[in-house]
Amino acid sequence: MRIALASIRYSPNQLQHMEAFCSMFEKMGHETYLVLAPKYRIHYKGSERIIIGKGIEEVVNLGFDIIISYNIGSENISLAKRCRKRNIRFYYVLHDPWMGLTGLVKEGKKALRICAAGIVNAVICRNSYCVLLPSQAGVNYYKRAHIVYRAPYQFFPLIMKDKYNETNNIRREYFSFIGGFIPAHGTEDFISFIEFAIENNLKVKFLIATKDDVSHIRKRPCIKKALKKEILYIHDGRYMTTEEINGYYLQSICVWNAYTRSTQSGVLPSSLMMGTPVIANENGISKYVIENRKSGCLIGSPTNNSELYSAFRYLEKNIDTASKEARQAFISNYYYKNFCNTAKAIFEDDKLIVKEG
Repeated sequence: MRIALASIRYSPNQLQHMEAFCSMFEKMGHETYLVLAPKYRIHYKGSERIIIGKGIEEVVNLGFDIIISYNIGSENISLAKRCRKRNIRFYYVLHDPWMGLTGLVKEGKKALRICAAGIVNAVICRNSYCVLLPSQAGVNYYKRAHIVYRAPYQFFPLIMKDKYNETNNIRREYFSFIGGFIPAHGTEDFISFIEFAIENNLKVKFLIATKDDVSHIRKRPCIKKALKKEILYIHDGRYMTTEEINGYYLQSICVWNAYTRSTQSGVLPSSLMMGTPVIANENGISKYVIENRKSGCLIGSPTNNSELYSAFRYLEKNIDTASKEARQAFISNYYYKNFCNTAKAIFEDDKLIVKEG
């Protein structure tokens, strides 16, 4: 089959997952292409298997049997409808199904954007052949709203290639926050723990690495103190290269994954790939992947700073074992070569797709 992994709107964080999809399909014997928005030219030189800047009508005329769209964008509505008319199977990767109104107030100005995204997602799903959900939590929320989405669905993880180098000798020293610095990711709880560590003279160093501009938090007294004492390093305001991101994971004793409102996390597989355990909510998305006190620590509440510190200290003391467990969790849950049979059942045999909620 001719299969396209499409990202009609620029979202470089998804590239590693789309490339893993391509490698998996090629391993299965399919002819696979990346179909990307114009801005992706900064990442790729010319290649016959990478198609950049084509319009939707041009894309559907390229003879694909399957198009998998990997990130949200209103453009997907037109793409999905045209695929349906041309008998092209359109799969939509729905990263964040609607989670309801609970906790939406905490999102502030982003609440309206989340609501708008929910509407766009619903329209895309209704025009899709199948919706792919990257986490079991996502599946659960999708099933609750199946009457709105209507499309058949299946769980399929955020697969990745393995870019870990066992010979690296980078020193692990940080408790890190990596990724989108938004309320849904528990930013206030992380900052609260920085303040707690300073007040109690705890020996913890912190790192924040995000494409978002976090200049607003630099004005806070605890952040000013942490920067002055050189126990906090901040990288913000621009997209990071894959090498930079992986370097930050490798410098981390553990990574924050105690998200308050999210159904999937690209940080989770990336961290585990680099042998870096996570600290996550025991009721959150990571509970389906993380074994407590093995590949990470599951905590009862991200607002309990004493519990957070206990989890950090445990991972710091047992980092060698925890790192090996994290690597194993990555191989089992996210390494693309382990999902060829699942992909065959979904994309070739059409067997695993769930038709009803």
